[in-house]
Amino acid sequence: MAMKEHCFTIHDYSGTNQRSSYSEGQLFTQAQRIIHSATQASGWSWGVYTDNGEKSNRNAFVYNKSPPSISSNLRTKDKLWGSQFSEDEVCSLEELDEFLVSTKSHREFSLVTSALLPSRELPGPVKRPRPFDEQPSSKRRKVDFESIFRIIPQPHIHPSPYLPSLSDPKGRPFCKTTPSFIPPYTDFSMNSDDRLAWLIPIRGAFPWLHCSTGQLVDSDFPMQALFVESSPVIWTKSILLGFWDYLLSLRRNAPVGALGIAFHPVRVPKAVSGSSSDNPKNDGDPRPKMTATSYLSATPSDSTLSRPKGRQSDNQPLLDIDYIKIYHAASCSFYVRSALDIWVYHPSNNGDTAVHAEPHLKIRPLRGARLPLVDDISRGVLVS
Repeated sequence: MAMKEHCFTIHDYSGTNQRSSYSEGQLFTQAQRIIHSATQASGWSWGVYTDNGEKSNRNAFVYNKSPPSISSNLRTKDKLWGSQFSEDEVCSLEELDEFLVSTKSHREFSLVTSALLPSRELPGPVKRPRPFDEQPSSKRRKVDFESIFRIIPQPHIHPSPYLPSLSDPKGRPFCKTTPSFIPPYTDFSMNSDDRLAWLIPIRGAFPWLHCSTGQLVDSDFPMQALFVESSPVIWTKSILLGFWDYLLSLRRNAPVGALGIAFHPVRVPKAVSGSSSDNPKNDGDPRPKMTATSYLSATPSDSTLSRPKGRQSDNQPLLDIDYIKIYHAASCSFYVRSALDIWVYHPSNNGDTAVHAEPHLKIRPLRGARLPLVDDISRGVLVS
């Protein structure tokens, strides 16, 4: 077909079993439009740039001094490698100014700087007069490293009593914290008659993560500090005895089912507590002695006590930790946990000499504590 002086051929490609969707006239018109648009254009055209933005000089700044001028000829291209250098490229060290050494010391510069800066008076600490009979409170806890084998009266093991009739546990189940399960356990899928046990730390750290540590402090430790809800469970000998009596009453009255109670103390090595002659209280302790290294690793330091994390190592045996074990039925686990959380120690009722000035003081050692729950082979189930 002829279009002015151009001759062109139209090719219409379609499938084998398909017919063309265009007629002959439509194909001819479409081809004319394509050729016309490709041959009649005069080339690329320059577009018109329009600045629609608003000008702003908020980020504009001016130097205080103009930059120094370079005294050299302007070059538009680099020199060839190996060509001779020109005179303006040569500089001599003799043309540099002489370096001036200051004779003032750092102290003189500090005095001049402090004299130029404005001085201001800061208020000093307010000092409160203290009576002569008032003793300063101890800033650090005095940790008791002595063996606690004889603190709690024997027997140290009280098996679960036989209950002729089973009744529903009293109180409410513990729900203040979300349980953290310990692998391989992922949920609390226990039979109601399975025997589990809560572990109460007295001194040391359990080998599971997020468990609270325990610390036994001296009796002179100020009782007011025990109000702070923190990671370590802090005990004194009088508080420990009061807690043991409370557990015996729970076992005797059985408000949360049949309970078995066991106290597991650790024998203190000679390297920590001294010789056996200086420590006659340790005589007769049937438990095997532990090494000083294992005992010190089980006793939390000040930096460890400030963190609510335990150690993720199951190699640390429970024999290296002073703790109390409370056996119970699986159906009563969280009722027992609630009974432990609500226990309150009244120092005035126990004749504690450290609280004569505050007779209405109440202490909850297990408030905010996270205790591990173990199965019948002392394998961790959860932490709550």
